[in-house]
Amino acid sequence: MFKTRECNRCNGSGKILDPLDVGAKMRTFRIGKGLSMTEMARQLSFSVPYIRDLEFGRRAWNQQLIEKYTKACK
Repeated sequence: MFKTRECNRCNGSGKILDPLDVGAKMRTFRIGKGLSMTEMARQLSFSVPYIRDLEFGRRAWNQQLIEKYTKACK
């Protein structure tokens, strides 16, 4: 579903979700549901800059955050 990349913190011994790929897909999903970043931030109790950073790959995603994000888009 999401691309992964080598983890640079563990010298390549593991993989992490690619934040650019996850962010792009989540942004497309949010826009497809007709939600603005402001509406998403309000639903998740996050700031708009935090949502922007997530969607543009400047912050890491985890499974819990992905689940919260997709639930807020329903």
